[in-house]
Amino acid sequence: MNNNPISIAIDGPSGAGKSTLARRCAEAFGFLYVDTGAIYRTVGLAALRRGIDRKDMEAVSRMLPDIQIEMKYNEAGEQRMFLDSEDVSEAIRLPEISICASDVSSLALVRRYLMDMQRSLARENNVIMDGRDIGTVVLPNADLKIFLTASAEKVLLAFSSPSVVINTMVFSGLTSSGMAFCLLIMSEMVSPTASHSAVQPCG
Repeated sequence: MNNNPISIAIDGPSGAGKSTLARRCAEAFGFLYVDTGAIYRTVGLAALRRGIDRKDMEAVSRMLPDIQIEMKYNEAGEQRMFLDSEDVSEAIRLPEISICASDVSSLALVRRYLMDMQRSLARENNVIMDGRDIGTVVLPNADLKIFLTASAEKVLLAFSSPSVVINTMVFSGLTSSGMAFCLLIMSEMVSPTASHSAVQPCG
């Protein structure tokens, strides 16, 4: 167990490149990347397989204690999702599961149910999480919070071309550890001689 784990929360609208940034930073810094969307997809898949109305709060509430959701990592550090001991990492990426995930994630009881899993990972590991409510609800005391509005294409370009500046990233909630990682992320994504005036500390 890491006695002083560092947590980084990444938020932003759909298509902003949150997962792209999270994966690349986790790889660069040796952190655990927690794909919170995959967790909701796994719950959605469970409801679909059981023929449960995913918008029925009582039906979903009855289902949750009966399912076992696990998150494991292979030797390459890739996150794998397990539902009742079955690896469903590919199954949850089917197009129809996106709707299922959206339905169950709208239920407050599901978000509360999964919060303990996410917080437990953050208590025991250096983690980077992206997704809904990460910085405000799941990890309100994260060392570093990033609100990203750049496109995924710009994020990828920033990593491949050091001369590119991401000018739509806001860093907030910085602890001393968070500030250090803020600078590390910036060094990964922008040229040392580039202007950083558009990368804004806040909060």
